[in-house]
Amino acid sequence: MDLPEPSPPTELADQAFLPAGGRGGGSSALVIAMSLMLLALVLSRLSGMVRDVIVAQLFGTTSTTDSFYAAYSPAELVSSLLLAGLVGVALIPVFMRSYLQRDSTSWSLISAVLNWLLLCSAAGVVLGVIESRSLIRLLTPGLREDDLNRAAELSRVMLPGLLFFAVSSVFTGVLNAGNRFLIPTLAGFVVNLAMIVVALVLSGSLGIAALAWGFLVGSALQLAIQVPAVLSAGFRYRLTLGLADPRLRAVFLAMAPLILLTVFGYGRLLVERWIGSGLPEGTIAVLNFANRLLLVAPALVVAPVSTVLYPSLARSFIGSEKMNASGADLVAIGLRLILLAILPTAVLLRLFGHPLVAALYQRGAFDAASANATAYLLGLFALALVPIGLNEFLTRTYFARRRPAFALTAAFAGFATTMIGDLALTARIGVPGLAYGAALGSWTTFVIFAVEQRLWKQLNFLRPALKTAIAATVMLAAAYLTAAASRPLHSIPGELALALGAAGLAYVTALLFLRSEDLGLVGRLSLRHLPLSWR
Repeated sequence: MDLPEPSPPTELADQAFLPAGGRGGGSSALVIAMSLMLLALVLSRLSGMVRDVIVAQLFGTTSTTDSFYAAYSPAELVSSLLLAGLVGVALIPVFMRSYLQRDSTSWSLISAVLNWLLLCSAAGVVLGVIESRSLIRLLTPGLREDDLNRAAELSRVMLPGLLFFAVSSVFTGVLNAGNRFLIPTLAGFVVNLAMIVVALVLSGSLGIAALAWGFLVGSALQLAIQVPAVLSAGFRYRLTLGLADPRLRAVFLAMAPLILLTVFGYGRLLVERWIGSGLPEGTIAVLNFANRLLLVAPALVVAPVSTVLYPSLARSFIGSEKMNASGADLVAIGLRLILLAILPTAVLLRLFGHPLVAALYQRGAFDAASANATAYLLGLFALALVPIGLNEFLTRTYFARRRPAFALTAAFAGFATTMIGDLALTARIGVPGLAYGAALGSWTTFVIFAVEQRLWKQLNFLRPALKTAIAATVMLAAAYLTAAASRPLHSIPGELALALGAAGLAYVTALLFLRSEDLGLVGRLSLRHLPLSWR
């Protein structure tokens, strides 16, 4: 079957992300795509926060909540791995080469990848359901017997949902290759919404098992919303395994290091839960709530920047793994845009972790002790936020350059440092050691990336980054002074709103005063391309 011609609205220009003054087609499409992704991610993260608030209110930080997150670990690992674009990152370069050459077998490649993923996922689900108790014991060995049994039952409910995520990951790669980002990005929102609705309706009769059933329903729905878009892109399913297709081997060979990279990245959370299962009751739940708040900014900023720039990065390095001018510009712009949002977020989480946690979660079963423990850890985890955000983007640049081995080495070094730090520090200072271990590991990986790319020599990154750091310092002072002045209000939400408002105003004002290229770029392109067209 002949491939359909790509429609102009979903096609990016071949040029890199250009600043104002250059050709505008590519930058226009990229800005629109990132804006649409941002809107979808905001919905996803807001729904995730609502879900967490409901979990906190209904179940607090108890052994019951610990058992749910212990059961959630296997499903969360695989679904996060697939939603993060594991298949897409490996599939996009191979599929794009075939598609752009008008190869009529391109959809056969997609079907073969899909069929293999389904076979492997089905085998994994069956094994996981049969051995769920052993799996949970391996991941969280400190759980008590009752909590272990409860976690195993919850895991059996959630694991079949991974079949839907396997198919969805392939569809996401197809849509992203055609620069259609909105619908795949809504997957998280759909899953969260299903968990919220089922929990509110059935928690009275099912207890915490309602969350597990909500996850299963949401995993099916997030696949269903992608089907029409994939069919409209021209996909037609074919019953093939593609055993003789060299492109299939290329996709799965590229996926192998990606799987390890994702495991290393998510491994921090697994190690924390593994250690936390042997610490006081509720530790796993506290770690989960703290990490959820910590990772809001990377999800809202790093994901759209990385996902949208990756196809252009892949084009830049076709035929060569060496850094070229267009590729270097894309990397620098990606890092700067991420830092513009991540750095002030890290500062504010460090300063206002307690009022933020109290305002969001402290109600129902989530008492003041739970809020204090979560906020304390959140402030410590904030030390790792900047490298976490930058590392996620930098990792993708090495896959675009076809240097996955280097990215894998750097990620392993960070993971090993985290694990050693967690074990050593927790033995001496308890739960806070997990946060310090995360910071040590994240900074280790970033230093390795920075040395290889010689970031200290790239003035197109350093100068804007320095302005961002100065503006963040001004913001910190304004936030601290405003918080001190508003304490007589005796209202945590009021104090927090005033402090964050002053912080945001001071940050933007400082960036304007410093003539920040990044703020100017975001503002100029946003104004130029609004209102946005939904696709």
